Amino acid sequence: RAERPRTGLVHRIEHCGFPTSEQIGRMADLHVVPVPQPMQVSLYGDSLMDEFGEFGGRFYPYGEFEQAGVPVVISSDAPVTMPNPLQAVWAAVTRETLGGAVSGDEAQQASRANALRGVTVTPAQMLGRQDIGVIRPGAKADLVFLEADPVTVPVERLPKIGVTESWIGGEEVTLGYR
Repeated sequence: RAERPRTGLVHRIEHCGFPTSEQIGRMADLHVVPVPQPMQVSLYGDSLMDEFGEFGGRFYPYGEFEQAGVPVVISSDAPVTMPNPLQAVWAAVTRETLGGAVSGDEAQQASRANALRGVTVTPAQMLGRQDIGVIRPGAKADLVFLEADPVTVPVERLPKIGVTESWIGGEEVTLGYR
């Protein structure tokens, strides 16, 4: 019912599972940000497509968000799905289900660049934080070094990229797992 969102706030819709194209256009016009979880497409896409057919493939339509100019934000919804940013990027880009099918069509797939921003700078901007989510002078030094470049590795390798170093507040930390 909102004609215009309140200023100074980022309006968001958690999950935003099955928006219509019209609703996505309205979200873009009103600057409303959906916060879906792409791993749920991977985990539940087969059953959604079995139950709802073509409509089930519209679950979390990242590509359509992107095409409408709506920010791509990637959430895990932990503990429903464990946080694994690179696996979530893979899920948003491929939309591959546990059964090996592709949920929806290519129009619902996020670009790799927007999916990577969806786990870094875009969520930080949504929170009004310009000091996190990017690497630049003055930003907090919370970062990881990866064993491969997530921009250039074959997409199927994204979930398998390991962390070689972790830094929090400019200090290297040992996390006890890899």
